Amino acid sequence: MPDSSNKVYSLEELNRQYARRVKNIPKKKRTQGRWLIFAMIILVVIVLGGVILGIRFMNNVLSDPDESFNMAVDSILTEEEQADWKQGKIDRQKVYIELNSEIEVEDKKAAIRLTNPIYSEYTMSIQICARDDDSKVFYQSEKLSPGTVLECAMFKEEIEADCDAVVRYIVYDTDGNDKGTYPVYVKLLHK
Repeated sequence: MPDSSNKVYSLEELNRQYARRVKNIPKKKRTQGRWLIFAMIILVVIVLGGVILGIRFMNNVLSDPDESFNMAVDSILTEEEQADWKQGKIDRQKVYIELNSEIEVEDKKAAIRLTNPIYSEYTMSIQICARDDDSKVFYQSEKLSPGTVLECAMFKEEIEADCDAVVRYIVYDTDGNDKGTYPVYVKLLHK
């Protein structure tokens, strides 16, 4: 580079001075800059790949509700149950419910394994009561939107022995209005 004096340098002289200065920079520092650029390019490629995969995944989930339902409940449905859901005809006017008929309860924790499939039109909540005493409510859920899986529930009190119970499904339409209550009888098993 030129000094602070008022000398005029030719382009060739400036190139020679620049080349001498670059040669004086240790090779380690020159390669560090290259590695930094390489690392940034790799990072951009990874981020773009993640975004593209995320978009493809969301498009698949939104275009195939059966597939997204299966992804949500693979961990709790048996292969036979998954096959039943895949083969079923979907009628949006029906209420689809999947629930254990025998519910194990240990220290107030109940393995209810309830699914409200993603292709169900209705939001629902459940209430589990003693069959012989409607006022004895063991559990009351929040509203469960389509696509929700409720595997376990915490009962209000511990059951002392096996007993018969009723699970009441309260179904809501898209406006949140109560569309009806459907009882299902189950057995509570004390563990």
